[in-house]
Amino acid sequence: NNFFGIVFLIDELILYLTGKSGRDYIDEFNDLVALADNSALDRVIPLWSIVSKQRNIQETVPDDSSQQRVFEAIDHHKDRFPETTDLADTELIPIVQERVLRVRRGMEDLLQRAVEETINGLEDETRITLLQDFTLADFRRVYPFHPALIRTLIDITARLSRERAAIRLLYELLIERNANLPIGSLIPFASLFDVVFLPQGLTGGSIHEELDAVRQTYYDRLLPLIDELYIGDIDKAEKARLIVKTVLLCGLTKTMRNDITVERILHLNFRDLSGRTAIGSYTSIAQILGELDNRSELVRFNPKPT
Repeated sequence: NNFFGIVFLIDELILYLTGKSGRDYIDEFNDLVALADNSALDRVIPLWSIVSKQRNIQETVPDDSSQQRVFEAIDHHKDRFPETTDLADTELIPIVQERVLRVRRGMEDLLQRAVEETINGLEDETRITLLQDFTLADFRRVYPFHPALIRTLIDITARLSRERAAIRLLYELLIERNANLPIGSLIPFASLFDVVFLPQGLTGGSIHEELDAVRQTYYDRLLPLIDELYIGDIDKAEKARLIVKTVLLCGLTKTMRNDITVERILHLNFRDLSGRTAIGSYTSIAQILGELDNRSELVRFNPKPT
């Protein structure tokens, strides 16, 4: 029938197998092994299997062993998949550029000027904080997002084993949450919290114990405390919510979890938390963290001497 071969494209293997147990898991894995059995030379036509395997969640969350048995089984049969291609986290950047941030025809020069003015207008410490482990070229490609937001998004969606969730969340941040963002502005870092952690659950109805614990901590314990502590002071309450969301997000990404400082909180939210002076901005953030520390065992703030 003019067929030269059959190609199976198997997506989100880890997510699928993680949800199986007992006999179902064994049967499903044996089916995969059978598809990749190179010794089956008596097939009428060749058969190829292309399998997408998500990053091991333990690379991001060392204590999470939920996927360990699947990776161990795959490693045992790795010789059946001799050709492999590793996609780095930075692969998300060209995907974002093409699928989320495609430039309208004739707007290229205007966008380039806006991007350069925005990046050059940042304080040096702010630029370094927003870059994370990416480059200035990456920054230009993801504007009006910034690398710190992209890095945090990658590390959070890795826990959900849903890479396409990252694209959907970026659409929501850009179109639904910041539709009127002025040219030259950046998507606020803390706004990522609002699209991942909803009052009723995690984005897309996802289930993950650690992420759900973060969601419950904020909505059930910290948010009521903020509303009580700053009743009548709308501006301070909003700053406190933004600070707490930023701290919780930083705790979920490997590049920031061990260095959550007042300075980092300010630079990640430089538009919303900057005051007349840097010292005044630092003092304002430190005051809020100190007040939350005094009222809740969930907050631990250690002021550094200046």
